[in-house]
Amino acid sequence: MAVRDGRAPRVRRVVAYGVVGLAAVAGVAMWSGAARQRGADAAH
Repeated sequence: MAVRDGRAPRVRRVVAYGVVGLAAVAGVAMWSGAARQRGADAAH
C-alpha cells in the first residue's frame, strides 16, 4: 500500500503531462487544419 501511495503521484503527473501533450497536439492539428481549410476556401 505504501509503495503504491509513493508511486501514485509520479504516475498521475506522467498521465497529466500526457493528456496535456495530447491536447496541445490535437489543438495545433485542428488549428492548422482549420487554417488550411480556410485557405483552400479562399483560393477557390
